[in-house]
Amino acid sequence: ANPTTAIAGPNQSLCATSATTMAGNTAITGTGLWTLVSGGGTIVTPTLETTNITSLATGTNIFQWTISNGVCPSSSSTMAIINYGTPTSANAGPNQTVCATATLMAGNTPAVGSGSWTLVSGSAVITSPTNPNTGITSIGVGVNVFQWEISNGVCPTSTSTMSIQRDAPPTISSAGPNQVICATSTVMAGNTPAVGTGTWSLVSGVATIASPNAANTAINALGVGVNVFQWTIGNGVCASSSSTMSIQRDANPTVSNAGPNQSVCATSATLAGNTPVTGIGIWNLITGPSAIVSPALPNSQVLGLGVG
Repeated sequence: ANPTTAIAGPNQSLCATSATTMAGNTAITGTGLWTLVSGGGTIVTPTLETTNITSLATGTNIFQWTISNGVCPSSSSTMAIINYGTPTSANAGPNQTVCATATLMAGNTPAVGSGSWTLVSGSAVITSPTNPNTGITSIGVGVNVFQWEISNGVCPTSTSTMSIQRDAPPTISSAGPNQVICATSTVMAGNTPAVGTGTWSLVSGVATIASPNAANTAINALGVGVNVFQWTIGNGVCASSSSTMSIQRDANPTVSNAGPNQSVCATSATLAGNTPVTGIGIWNLITGPSAIVSPALPNSQVLGLGVG
């Protein structure tokens, strides 16, 4: 009699498993026999339709269930057991802090399975999701979280996350106008940062900065002469922005001493003002007729003196 039509059973997909059980149909007429067509595996009981298979090779293994009876044509059916290897453990690479809107990823290359990048939170464009070293563009300001997932068939996936923190470029610094003062203290006029943190520093000269991070900090104990200050605004890893201004402190002038009053009979005389240690002296005629020969000299002559 013609043998029962062979049905090898459904294909199977396994994950790193060395053994499984077959699901061939029972031979009502004839005798069944399992054989290995390709791949690797040990058939424990070849004539049993539900035999165990051990020592399965990784990859695709093809088995054939043949039912035969005497001289009649045998009936055969094949099925595949795909035994997937455990995927490589995912490593998304180190976290990054950038100022630019683009960067490159550093995920590990799978030895087993295939990888895929996904954006978990934040905003960005993943150029090549299956490339472990893909480019990332249009990165949003703040923390953006990415996941690198390696999968292989029916095996559990392996995942790893990393973050890219993008710092915004700081506000452009403006230290404010230069100042010329006589006092030992003043107030700065730097711009308040919309992005980043500002810091005052003394470039040259002498002074005490009361609140270095305040745009309008007080400056005390100013030295005489030109004192140069820098207002730097920084934000994270972005290049900082700096600008400078100067405060020129003029010292108080020497106290003026015009010298003693004089009584003369002539039409000329010599003045006896004190010589300035600090500052510049100048003679001025307040009342009466006269001509001052050298107004900037403390001992200038005066000519054409009027009577009185």
